[in-house]
Amino acid sequence: MANYYRKFVKDYACIASPLTSLLKKNVKFNWTLECQRALDTLKNALISTPILVFPEFDKPFILSTDASEYSMGYVLTQDSTDLAEHLYNINEKEYTETVFFYKGENEENVIANIEQTTIQEPELQNLSKHQKECRDFSEIYNYKLNREIPDDAILARTIVVESYNFEQEDGILKHVYSKRCKQVPRHERLVKQIAVPRILREDVLRSYHDCILGGGHKSFDRTYSSLRNKYFWPSVYEDIKQYVKTCEVCQQLKRNYGAK
Repeated sequence: MANYYRKFVKDYACIASPLTSLLKKNVKFNWTLECQRALDTLKNALISTPILVFPEFDKPFILSTDASEYSMGYVLTQDSTDLAEHLYNINEKEYTETVFFYKGENEENVIANIEQTTIQEPELQNLSKHQKECRDFSEIYNYKLNREIPDDAILARTIVVESYNFEQEDGILKHVYSKRCKQVPRHERLVKQIAVPRILREDVLRSYHDCILGGGHKSFDRTYSSLRNKYFWPSVYEDIKQYVKTCEVCQQLKRNYGAK
């Protein structure tokens, strides 16, 4: 949290230097009086202006959210000064224009509007039909549905082996994989991903990368992490990487960390 608001804390780097020095390689952890003073100073800065101020109810509130596989967080903010808007990078400015705004509605309306604000999943119309016609899944689809296999013996064996990683639910082909991570609870390790045919992949990529409710032009790692929890196709890793790499908006919004 302190790092997120560092742009509003004067001489943040100097204040935090006793703490950041503890993170250096081959440095023994030693909590000194200087470290405690730095921590107290930062804590006091986070509960002081311009970070923490009394709300102005005649101005919009901004609900900013973020989440991972294991937790989620949110913060209620206001752009009350020109300084605050100036200190946002261009990506954050674009984001603040699209998040939830509170404009004096009653509590019930606020809660209802927040609950209705969700990630816009792509509309995968005629999914089973496209899966059956897609050359990446057609053979597996037919084998799982009717036990049909090609006449070619080598291809037939390949289809049978690959089919162990797929199953059909209500006519929809899904890819099944197990997360190999000790931090993930055992009952959450098995993931069923929708097999996305070629004709619908652009829609999925657009929804998870471009859509502001999906995060709004996230990095490759975050886009891949969120998308792979629900969707699959053979070249998904490379396709996401190429999509993010060639995204014109992402290239324009890259923050220049060397700028003063």
